[in-house]
Amino acid sequence: MNPQDQQTHHHHMDDPDRGTPMNMLWGLILTLLTFLLIVVFVLSIDMFADASDPEDDPSTTPGDETSDPSDGDNLPDNPPDDNPDPDKTPDNTPGSGKTPDSTPGPDIQQPQPPKDYIVKKTKNSTELNDTLLQSKHAILVDADTHEIVTGIDYDTLIHTASTTKVMTLLVACERLSAEDLDKIVVIDAETVAQMTAENASGDGLLVAEELTVRDLLYAIGLESDGIAAVALAKYIAGSEAAFVELMNKKAKEDLQLISTTFENCTGLYHDNHRTTCREMASIMLAAMNNETVRTVLSTKIYETTTNLRPNGRSFESTYFIDVVNSYRDRGFQAQPANGTIVAAKTGWVGPESGFCLVSYFVQSQTGKAYVVMTGNAGGALQYLQDHIKLYEDYTQQ
Repeated sequence: MNPQDQQTHHHHMDDPDRGTPMNMLWGLILTLLTFLLIVVFVLSIDMFADASDPEDDPSTTPGDETSDPSDGDNLPDNPPDDNPDPDKTPDNTPGSGKTPDSTPGPDIQQPQPPKDYIVKKTKNSTELNDTLLQSKHAILVDADTHEIVTGIDYDTLIHTASTTKVMTLLVACERLSAEDLDKIVVIDAETVAQMTAENASGDGLLVAEELTVRDLLYAIGLESDGIAAVALAKYIAGSEAAFVELMNKKAKEDLQLISTTFENCTGLYHDNHRTTCREMASIMLAAMNNETVRTVLSTKIYETTTNLRPNGRSFESTYFIDVVNSYRDRGFQAQPANGTIVAAKTGWVGPESGFCLVSYFVQSQTGKAYVVMTGNAGGALQYLQDHIKLYEDYTQQ
């Protein structure tokens, strides 16, 4: 082998030996790249699987198009209480193993209060011909089901005058303890002056007269006493305005009334002090479920003594004494023949309201209870006759 051939052969023999470090480096790099590609591939598969699962991604909560976690975190699987699609029953029945989320999310209807006093119209509810009654507005409600039996123009806003005091009594009694009933309230000059100036109804309570809280309740419920109403409002809430806030809160939040607005606790005229017969029936239903209010509005005469009337004074029901007894004595029918009106509250504040009456009736044969609210009659005899007619002609015999 000549020298040139030896050199050439040596060159070819040395190439692998000279390239080994480089090849090893490239091999290592390729191995790392392959490993990284595998890792990226695996991660991409996991990410794709996560993105396709809406339960794991809060930004895709059903019904939450804004993707705001603060809006959608607590959305329940099914709206509470209501199931708008009868063919899709929520699987939260006992034994199903599912517990519905008790925290409503946005735009989910809040749960009903423990006792639902909403008066409902059903397929069986009827509308009265407006010539059948003397009152312009009326409603008859089943006290057990809270369903409308019949009525006329009962969703029109009306001024319901002193029937307001049913709500005054209810709000007051819900905040009074048994011990409160015997506490003394002193009638102040400002309250007397205010009610006298506004020509409020009542029994003439006097400045500095001392009455118990119980006395005030009966003065409100029986005599429809404006001075007693304001005095009790101040005792409970510090002022009449603060007490009226409690009345409106009760109407809107607890009873879920949408048309009722109170401006005072007496029922004295105010443009914005209005409700409807339907919503006044709701208030009466709630009031009759309060034992103290029911007792007060069922009483005919209440007797007490005060520091200024030590020989005693009595409060007489404007309904049972002034209306029922008065018309019975004059030869008129004063009670339904098929049962008994056991509680009632009258109202009148002038032509704006006409004569109003809300009553609670028990049918003698079935024992079922009903509520009637009428508004804007021409006189007390008219609303009395309307209540008798509704109870006699439209309750179960």
